[in-house]
Amino acid sequence: MKRLISTLALACTFSLTFAADTLYATGVGGLYTVNTGTGAATLLYNYAGQDIHLHNGGLVYDPVSDLLYANGYDTTSKSALYSINRFSGTITRIGYADPDTGLQLQSLALDPTSGKLYSTAMYGQQSSAYFEIDKSTGVATKIGNASGQFTAIYGLGFRSDGAMFGNGFFDYSTKGTSDLLSVNSVTGATTLIGSHGLTLGRTMAYSGIAFAGDGTMFSLGSVDSANAGLFSVNPLSAQVSLIGNTVEPMGVDGGLAFAPSSVPEPATMTVAGIGLIGLARRSRRRSSAR
Repeated sequence: MKRLISTLALACTFSLTFAADTLYATGVGGLYTVNTGTGAATLLYNYAGQDIHLHNGGLVYDPVSDLLYANGYDTTSKSALYSINRFSGTITRIGYADPDTGLQLQSLALDPTSGKLYSTAMYGQQSSAYFEIDKSTGVATKIGNASGQFTAIYGLGFRSDGAMFGNGFFDYSTKGTSDLLSVNSVTGATTLIGSHGLTLGRTMAYSGIAFAGDGTMFSLGSVDSANAGLFSVNPLSAQVSLIGNTVEPMGVDGGLAFAPSSVPEPATMTVAGIGLIGLARRSRRRSSAR
């Protein structure tokens, strides 16, 4: 019985503490979850009725605040930073990237080593500008530019070791296929890793990037001219593998982020604890009867 109780306690600990992460995505309509095994997406919260549009921006999870952060725009058409409670769906506008201009941020990434937010935008130039975003105000501060003369970065993502990657075009003046880039998180300088090999629809140029706990890189991309899909991406070669269609008409221009799945409510954990205590008492009674 003691062995059974220990096993049950260990199982409860793992189920409460180590629940698998969920892949979240922003797209047309609002916030989605995406099945990493099939690619199928499910609309979790619809923000269209609030005139908040997140389908052309990035998404990150901040473990310090336990919130998702996304960039998008509202009725003012100004790019803004939003926080999202993934359990309640509450979305809060933190602030505009640049209240005085039409700056449109096109990506979002959170450095796991520093907690800082970064983004990119064309900013009226031929190559993407690179920005740091203040999490408390949403204000964007320019740091630098992408390396190439015609380099455009529309999606960003950090690996757990602090390496930064981007989706876009290393030279959009000559190519119709999207590329995977490495991005210097300090300066914004870019290096071409390789082409995704997608030529239809929106390709993979505009999707955010998310890394699973096992290091697998994920991005959204066009399956054909009309359908979106979830892909795994080799960060060394940019080679992509289709996991499956998203099914939902969410587009491929939003962000991706892994965040811890919901855990049982305190009441559930209390019931589990009471059950273990009951088993322990029953075991002691049987021992005394002997």
